[in-house]
Amino acid sequence: MIKTTSLDLSKQLKEVGYPQETEFFWSPIPEIVTIDKKQIFKTKGYDIQHKDHRRAYGKKVAIAAPTAEEILEMLPVATLSTKLPSGEYAVAYKKHGGGRTGKTLAEAAGKMFLFLKKEGLI
Repeated sequence: MIKTTSLDLSKQLKEVGYPQETEFFWSPIPEIVTIDKKQIFKTKGYDIQHKDHRRAYGKKVAIAAPTAEEILEMLPVATLSTKLPSGEYAVAYKKHGGGRTGKTLAEAAGKMFLFLKKEGLI
């Protein structure tokens, strides 16, 4: 299984300006529904797709689902990551106290990106 950020975290990253050119994307899954005798597309969910196979329709676009490696490359050099005894991952920035944790390294790194972006540190 590909370890990327969750859909919710990916949306938050997009909102703060995380680049939308990554290897994997959350792509909308279209469903055709009929309303007042007109067929329209409705999103019935999202799934992970490689950049070469992402879907988009209407105003629904794929959302970048970065891997841990992609996010870590965007973080400051003084960023450390580790796997905790609990099985979770932690990412911390040496120059600013506090770390962020997640079930995957991508989740922890994504949360750290959000934190540093909101603090104006990246």
